[in-house]
Amino acid sequence: MDAFPYDNTLATHYGSIKRILHTRQPFARKTDRISYMQDAQQTLDQYFLEMRWRCLSLAADLDRVERAPGGSAVIGSDPRLKKLREALGVLLESGRNRAEQVQGIFSDKSPPPK
Repeated sequence: MDAFPYDNTLATHYGSIKRILHTRQPFARKTDRISYMQDAQQTLDQYFLEMRWRCLSLAADLDRVERAPGGSAVIGSDPRLKKLREALGVLLESGRNRAEQVQGIFSDKSPPPK
């Protein structure tokens, strides 16, 4: 564990990660991929806290903007926040290509410079 000589906690954590990575099963063949895939409930269980954190973080950011001087005017008129509202609408809809749609909302659609 000489990679982290000053922090035994970090070195122990690094060693644990190395052991986990070395004991993982090799990549599945194309025909076996379905058997290794998580179901919807397992996926939600794994990512829910991170998704919750992202929502709370966005809410806090918007609160900070609105509380700042001139915030109410900015919240109602800034085109970036309009794009955020549009993206949130996409997140609330059913569909499989939400990430693609949100990326399209925030993409620069101006013509390239000549």
